[in-house]
Amino acid sequence: MVVLRKCPKCREMVNAQSVACPRCGVNFREHRTKRIMLCLAAIAVAGFAVRSHFVRHSPVEQHVAAQH
Repeated sequence: MVVLRKCPKCREMVNAQSVACPRCGVNFREHRTKRIMLCLAAIAVAGFAVRSHFVRHSPVEQHVAAQH
């Protein structure tokens, strides 16, 4: 029995053991690596945004800003 999966680019059903899609040629390993890196970058940006929000609104920062 052959296990199938969808190609992330063209959505064609391909053999799960394939390294690349026979229809569009996308390399599954490269595509996965790029997707993971994009997710990590998005998490990092969100983390910095949340951190800057809390630092800006922390009681210590407000006290220091009020003294200047």
